[in-house]
Formats: sequence, structure tokens, C-alpha cells
Amino acid sequence: MEVARARLAFSSVIMLFLAFLAWRHSSSPPLTHYQVLEVQRDASAEEIDYAYHKKLAAIKSSRNNGKVAHFSNYLQVQHAFEILSDPLRRRDYDNFEQDELQDHVRDLQKQGEALDFQIHTLWEPFKYYPDLSGLDVHFSADNLNFLQDRNETLLIQIYSIASRNCWKHETDWKHLCEQIEGVVNIGRVELGEVKLASYFASKNWATGRKLFRYGLPAYIAIPPDCKSDKCIVRYRGILTIDGLLKWITTDILNLPQIMYYSPETLITQFIKRSGPHKIKVVIFSTTGERANLHFRKAARDYWEYFSFSLVLWQETDARLWENRFGVRSAPAMVLLRDPGLAPIIFYGKPNASMLVNLLEENKLHVLPQLRSITAQELGCTESGYSVAGKTEQTWYCTIVSGRPGLELSRARAVMRDVKNNLTTEDLMHNNGPDSLSTAALAVKTKRMVLAWLDGAFQKQICLFYLNSPTVHDTCGEKAFPEQIDVPRVFMVRYRRHPKDQERILAKKSQGNSFFNQLLREREDLASQIVAVYTEELIIEKLISWISKMIEEGDREDSLVYIKKAPSLIPEEQRSGWPGYPQRNVVHIMQGFADSCKDLGIVVEDFIKEPRFMYTVAILLASLCVLLFTSKR
Repeated sequence: MEVARARLAFSSVIMLFLAFLAWRHSSSPPLTHYQVLEVQRDASAEEIDYAYHKKLAAIKSSRNNGKVAHFSNYLQVQHAFEILSDPLRRRDYDNFEQDELQDHVRDLQKQGEALDFQIHTLWEPFKYYPDLSGLDVHFSADNLNFLQDRNETLLIQIYSIASRNCWKHETDWKHLCEQIEGVVNIGRVELGEVKLASYFASKNWATGRKLFRYGLPAYIAIPPDCKSDKCIVRYRGILTIDGLLKWITTDILNLPQIMYYSPETLITQFIKRSGPHKIKVVIFSTTGERANLHFRKAARDYWEYFSFSLVLWQETDARLWENRFGVRSAPAMVLLRDPGLAPIIFYGKPNASMLVNLLEENKLHVLPQLRSITAQELGCTESGYSVAGKTEQTWYCTIVSGRPGLELSRARAVMRDVKNNLTTEDLMHNNGPDSLSTAALAVKTKRMVLAWLDGAFQKQICLFYLNSPTVHDTCGEKAFPEQIDVPRVFMVRYRRHPKDQERILAKKSQGNSFFNQLLREREDLASQIVAVYTEELIIEKLISWISKMIEEGDREDSLVYIKKAPSLIPEEQRSGWPGYPQRNVVHIMQGFADSCKDLGIVVEDFIKEPRFMYTVAILLASLCVLLFTSKR
């Protein structure tokens, strides 16, 4: 008895679902334009024209079914004719089911009683979509190499020269190209390139036909590492410049925002919070608009070296900015480097290449900072080599270390003067390299580098090199507010002995087992000897001490101390940008939402396909029959 009730309940639910399907698909599926005109898909233009006039005459001669029904039939015929009579529109319809008249026809059907047969054409006159030159590349089957070996994201517009919507968005596309040029690669594909356009088109999951779900023009983005259609990103939003820019900058490139600051907050909330390890970039704008993509891309690419800010230029603050940074007008860009140095000022709006060149030339302080990202470049690490080259056996790093503050700024200024004097010594004396001091010659031959170290942040390596009873005046945070800050200068001599290198090369030939690799890494280190400067920070005394230490270091070959120093700590971790393992919550949620939309599209494709739904109905009906007829 219980089994019978369960069967009855289950069968009732299935029958209700079948009734819903029958109601949902009670009307016949929409006819194709070829079916409306009753012609074959390969019909000629003459056959289509003949069928159209024949249908039109039949509709106008018979009004038995009322005006609204006749007008609906008339719209169907007119709609089909205007698509199929134009070779380009017919091409787009056949290949991609592209039909821009659907929404317009639907609106006209609602106004049928008032309009009657006064409409003779459904298209408003418009010119075919013209080419835009100089801003993009027209892709075709002949230049498919654009999909390979790219370093930048590629944005492609899919358009048709027969599309009225594409013509409407011509100006927007031109403005968009101007704004993103140099940030992403730009290209276009016309629907006449059927094979290539099909590659970028979406697929109807029920029929397998190719189509552009969101109409034309369609926009797709291809990331640099994308080699197949599975990683192509399609734009699904409203076709506006703001919408497209937001999609490109936020969803595709994930460019950081650059914030505006007032004269009151620029120092406290930007310059002080950015940290001493970064060079500050202040962009003065006269419009108050968002930072262009060149600056935002630079903020992403040079995030380890620069912090960017925006300031709205107002005449009431002009005197303040001139006194503070030396800026007299806007637009302008200011680079704030070492404390006490005059800012670098660039007037106007730099293009992409000018901006990159400017940042590359100034990404390091005048007196470079010893950081995790600069140690190899400066040669100030036992696992690296001299700036002079890998063949150099002995080289030096002279470093001033201390807690960031007034005392360290003064010490850095002295070291900058030392570097400047050593760099220009040959120009001042003009007596040739033989007259140079030992320190100046070492700088000129790149055997010595001068740098500074944040002793508070890089406490471990600071303690490693300055091991003394008073080291806590230089390394680590203050233990109490009254603790004094004492910057200290020290020199590290690095040496790679030829015999050590021969031994390492010999071990490399012994195989690549885990233990051999570990031994090589431990032995492939330069020896280090540290000398600490103990006198007053005076330029002449420092230069004399540096020369003396280099002479002794070059002469003394017996002192060898091989030990790995503590690693330099990165000042900050990058997260949330493409190409890096960490992603922020917003992008994770966006990816989840896109996956849900894709699933909804698949379900919708099958629901709209009558053959699939009727098949489901038949299967469910068969299941009901089996349930009723099966025996326990």
C-alpha cells in the first residue's frame, strides 16, 4: 500500500511537470526567415524578392483575421525580406544568427493597431561602418600570429560592416582606443572573416550554432598567457566607454586605483604612509578626472619602487605647491626621492613610453637602498656577483644603516655627497685615472657600491653585520621613546676565490641529486669580511677610510669568512593582481558569479530548444508508464 502511494505521488509530480512543459511549448517554435518566405536557404536574390512580393500581396488581399493579425504577418514578412535581401545581413544571419531587427519588430508588434501598414521599411537609413585606421589592427586568417608570443593583453572588437549598432558605437570605439593605446594591444575582426569570428563567438549549447549573445559590437579580451578559446574573456555589460574601461582596467588588467589627496592629507596620509623604501609620485591634474591607464599600469608594474597619488590643481593652492615642491603649473608630475633632494618635475602629460623611461631612470634612490629586490642588482649579497661582472673576484659594498628618521636622513645626505665626490673626482682633477683615489677608482670600475639600509625593518641582517654592545641604537625598533638613533657606516668585502669556484664546478659534474644541489648552494657563496666605521660622519674622513679599507681588502688574501647572511625581508607582499598566486576576495566572488552565469546560459539554451524539451517530456512520460506497470 505504501509503495503504491509513493508511486502515485511521484507520478503526479511528473505529470504536473509534463503539463508545464506542454504549456511552455504549446506554441510552435519561431520560424526562420527562410521559412517565413517559404524559400530554401540557398535561394537566390531573385527567388527571395519574388517570394516577398507574393507573400505581401496575399496578406494585403485578405483581412479576414483582423487588422492586428495581418499586421503581425506583415512584420514577419518584411522582417525576413530586409534581412535576406541584403547580402551582408544575410551573411551575418546565416553564420551567427545575427539579427538586429528582432527587438525593433517586437516593439512594433505592440503598436500594431495604431501603425497598421504605414511602415514600408524597418531600417532607418545609415551608412555602412567605416574603417578606423591608425588605432587598431584588422585581424584575419592571414595574420593569426597575433595569438602567439604576446606580452600584453589583447582587446578585440568583433563588428560587422552591416551592423547599425556598430555604426552607432564608432565614436566610442575610437575614444576607447585612444585611452587604452599603449596599455593593451588593440584589434578588430569583421564578421566576414567567418573562420576567425567563429573562433571568438559563443556557442549555443543546445544547437551547437555559433552566435554573439550580447549583440554587436562584441568585445573580447585575451590575456597574455592565453593560447586557446577557453581562457577568452567576453564583455557582458552595457556598451558604454565607462563600462568598457571599468571592465578592462578592473576585471581584465586589475589595475590599482590612484587616490586623490588634498594639501592637508598628502603628507600625513600618502607620503608618510608610503614608507621610506618607495619613491613618491605626485600627479597634478586640472580636471579632477581619474588617472589614465598609463599611470595605473605604471602603478601596477612598478609597485615595488613607487607610490602614486593624485592632486587637484587649484589656483588658491598654487603658492603652496610652488613652495613645497617647486611646481608652478599643471598638469605636472613630481617625483620625490631621497630626503633633502630637490624633486624631479615633469610638466605636461607623458605618453606611455615617456612615462616608462622616466620611471626606469628614477626607480632607485640616488643613494640606492639595500632591499630584497635590489641586493642582486647592487651586488651586495654573498650569493651574487659584483656589478663589474662575474669575473671580478673582490668587490665592496659600503652601507649606512639606521632607523628611519632625521639622523638617518642626515647620514644618507653625507653618503650621497661621498658618492657624488667619488663619481666626479676624475672630472674635478682631470689628470686621468692614475690620479684617482682608491675609493674613486673602485666606484668608477664598479667594484664598490654605496647604499643605505633600513635598520629598523631589516633588523636581523643589521644585527648580523653590526654585532656590538650598542647595536640596538642602530638596528630594530626603539625599545623606549627616549632611545637615541645612531646611524652607522660599515663596509662588506666580498670575495670569490678561483679555487673555490673550481671546486664548485667540479661538484656540478657529480650529478644533480638533492644532496649535491644542497651542498652546491651552501658552498656557492662569496666570503664576507665586515669593517665598521667608528669616526664622525665627515665626507673627507669617510673617503679616506673607504680607500684604506679597499687597499687592505685587496692586499689581504688570508681572511676568509663564508657564512650566509640573514635574508632581506620584502617590505610588502603583492596580492590581487594577474600573474600572482594570491587573489583578493572581490575577484574570487566575480569568478564565482561568472561561473553561475555560464551555467545559467547552458540551462537557458536547452530550455529554449523545443526538441530537447520534448525529448525530456517523452522520457518522463515513459518513466511514468514504467512506474505504473512495474510489479513489486
